[in-house]
Amino acid sequence: MKRENWVFIGNWKKIPNELSKPSSIAIGNFDGVHLGHQKVIKKMLEEAQKDQLLPIALTFNPHPLKVLKPQEAPPLITSLEEKIRILKLLGVKNIIVLDFEEALFNLSPEEFVKEILLGKLKAKFVVVGENFRFGKNRVGDVNALCELGEKWGFRAFIQPSVILEGMPVSSTRIRRIIKEGNIKEAWKLLGRPFKIVGKVIYGKKRGKRLGFPTANINPETELIPRRGVYAVFVEAEESLFRGVMNIGFNPTFDDKTLSLEVHILNFNRDIYGKRLGIYFIERLRDEKRFANIEELKKAIKRDLECAEGILEWDVLSLFYSYFSV
Repeated sequence: MKRENWVFIGNWKKIPNELSKPSSIAIGNFDGVHLGHQKVIKKMLEEAQKDQLLPIALTFNPHPLKVLKPQEAPPLITSLEEKIRILKLLGVKNIIVLDFEEALFNLSPEEFVKEILLGKLKAKFVVVGENFRFGKNRVGDVNALCELGEKWGFRAFIQPSVILEGMPVSSTRIRRIIKEGNIKEAWKLLGRPFKIVGKVIYGKKRGKRLGFPTANINPETELIPRRGVYAVFVEAEESLFRGVMNIGFNPTFDDKTLSLEVHILNFNRDIYGKRLGIYFIERLRDEKRFANIEELKKAIKRDLECAEGILEWDVLSLFYSYFSV
C-alpha cells in the first residue's frame, strides 16, 4: 500500500500498516455517490492537496442496515463495483471498503478512531456528512467525532447537507423518487443519470417476433425504477447506444414475472451473457395493456420515435459531462 493508487476490500484488521504518509479521509456509506457525497469527497481531496496528505475514501460493505436490521435495509442505488467506479471518476485514487461485520460494528467510537483512523490510516483530516453515526449501537455522532479529533490530534470537518429544491439531498430521497419513476429528478440529485447494470439473459423472444428485438436484463442493481417505458443510453461492449427500456409484467401477454427489456437502436450484435449498463434519461409512459398485437407494435414504434428525439446530441453532451468530473 505504499503506492498511492489502490482499493482495499476486507476486514479492518487486515489493512496493511504501510501507508506512505498521513491521510485525509472521507467516511460514509456513499450509496449513490450523490451531490451530498460528492461535497464530502471534494472537501477530502482539497485538504489532501493543501496539506500533502494521502486522500482516502472509507466506506462499508454490505450496507450496515443489511447486518443490523435486515428487515429495514433499503435497496441500494449503486452496487459496490459501481460505487468504486464513480469514486474513481471523482478523483479518489485510494479506496477502503471495510467488511461490515461483528469485528467492526462492536468497536466503540473511540476504538474505531484509535484502531482504524489513527492506527491503520494515520488520519490527520476526517470529513463526514452531518448525519454520520459510528461505533457500537451507532452511539457516536458528529460531535463525538469532533471531540475525539481534539483528543487524538486530527481535524474533523462536518460537511453540511446539500439542499436542492428546499430539501436535503439524501440516498433515501433518491430511492423514493426512482421508485416513483422520476428519473429526471434523480439525475439532478445524483449529478448523473441513474444506472442499472445487469447481464443479458434469454427471454421469450417476443420482441424479435414483433420486429423489435430486446435484450432481457438480469439486474445486479438492487433498486429498480417504477414500471413503465424509458428512453435510455445503453453501455455495451465499451460503446454507447440509444435505446428504449420496458420494465413491467407485459400485461398484453399476461406475464406474471417482472422483466427488464431493452431495445437498442441500430444494433444487431450477439450480446447474450454480456453485462450492460443502462442509463435512464427520461420516462416515456406507464406500462399499458393493449387490445391486440398491432396496437402494441404501434405503441413501440411511437416509443422509439420519441426516444430518438430525446436522445439527441445535446442530451448526449450533458450525459458525457458527468464523466469529465
